[in-house]
Amino acid sequence: MNAVLRRVERSPDPTELPGWLADVYHGAYGDRAPTVIADLLNAQPLWLSLSDDGVRALEAEGSLVLPGVQGVDRVELERPLRQTTAFQRGQAQPINPASLACVDALGDVQGARVLDLAGGAGVKAAMLATRGAQVTSVDVVARKHDAARANLNRLGLKAEFVTHDLTRPLDLTPAPFVLLDAPCTGSGTLRSHPEIKLRLTPHAVQEMSRLQASMLPNAAALVEPGGTLVYSVCSVTPEEGPQLVQVFLAEHPAFQAEDVPNVEVPSVPAGPGVLTIPEGGIDGFFIARLRRHD
Repeated sequence: MNAVLRRVERSPDPTELPGWLADVYHGAYGDRAPTVIADLLNAQPLWLSLSDDGVRALEAEGSLVLPGVQGVDRVELERPLRQTTAFQRGQAQPINPASLACVDALGDVQGARVLDLAGGAGVKAAMLATRGAQVTSVDVVARKHDAARANLNRLGLKAEFVTHDLTRPLDLTPAPFVLLDAPCTGSGTLRSHPEIKLRLTPHAVQEMSRLQASMLPNAAALVEPGGTLVYSVCSVTPEEGPQLVQVFLAEHPAFQAEDVPNVEVPSVPAGPGVLTIPEGGIDGFFIARLRRHD
């Protein structure tokens, strides 16, 4: 019994960040880090991208819709989301404001071809299609395309889907806009995924960085001359964000970093990009916008 109690006593407080991860947050956000870390213990709000009809439908049912940021509203539902008229009619899409900032960082995509790489369940593809883009979404897991198609059908939108491992070159016609929202450790999403801080290790960060570094050149090869590549991750570690992009730029002189436009969520500079600040329910994302000049 004494041995068990000693182990319990030595167990880390699950509400606290491991020391190395706390250091990452301090490196990312400086003097603001203690406030950011404390805020991660607050509950994650429901963020919805809503049409005007969606707002009216939710309010008619008794839900509270509060203006948010990046065009995403904070909503307190009167009933489960899938039972709301707004969701059923394709007038509501859950998305974190920082995630939508990655889409908006591409700029005006109306009528343009956009490659949505590592597209997952297609939420960013849906937001791109909402903005009038001709979207091709690529992911290595074919079953994710089924979920994406179902969601797009609900929203009355369309996209094309390609199943491919982005660690290998992809034979597609280059496009003027490419978004690589790469798989990552999720260290910027600790509010909604607190288990990450209990299992994430520095070694896992290095492994993920190597995966991202193998994908980024293949994404860059799909950008037409003069085109734009946005690289994003929902992580605040330097290895997955600014350091990785700096290495890429040094090895690919045809690309240059540009200021990241249309980021309305609070953010701080981070090397060749920006880091969104994970406070008030916003996730921590690294976002870089790169222009191909050859």
